[in-house]
Amino acid sequence: MTFVPHEPTDPDAGVVYIRFAHEMNGNWYPWCQQPAAYIAAWRHAWQVFRQEGATNVRWVWAPDLLNGTPRGQWEQAVSTYWPGARYVNVVGVTLVAYAFQAAQPLSYRFGSIDWLHQRYAKPVWLPEVKVDAAERYSWLAQLRGYLASRHWITGSYSPRRHRSGRRRAIRPATWTGPW
Repeated sequence: MTFVPHEPTDPDAGVVYIRFAHEMNGNWYPWCQQPAAYIAAWRHAWQVFRQEGATNVRWVWAPDLLNGTPRGQWEQAVSTYWPGARYVNVVGVTLVAYAFQAAQPLSYRFGSIDWLHQRYAKPVWLPEVKVDAAERYSWLAQLRGYLASRHWITGSYSPRRHRSGRRRAIRPATWTGPW
């Protein structure tokens, strides 16, 4: 689970975003590969927060892109984990490019991200972005271009700290600072 605090001057101040049981369509977490149980757990967690009066909580549903999986197969599998529009505020996507995945272009990955946005009509974040490929500088430059052309991607993960010393977890996707 990822907890995302905001800066006090942020219009979302006081709002907490929870990326609950992310990458559910993978095979590396206990909650993976069980769509019905996943949906039940998601809705249960959502309901507990509602019952406790936590009106400041927003939910980030975040599948993995499963690089290398044929798009149609990926779309069908991801759809089985959707808990419902009522239970999700933001769609988040893990966007990674490890050296062994370098053959898959960013355009293919953004095709999947575009599909998520069109299918679920929610704001999109990139709550996890990593690259270790030798081509990382050109990959990051391409990423900026893709983000600039998709205004509906409204945030991305930042490991940098705010000047206050607190970790600033989500920043606007249009950020142009150094990587």
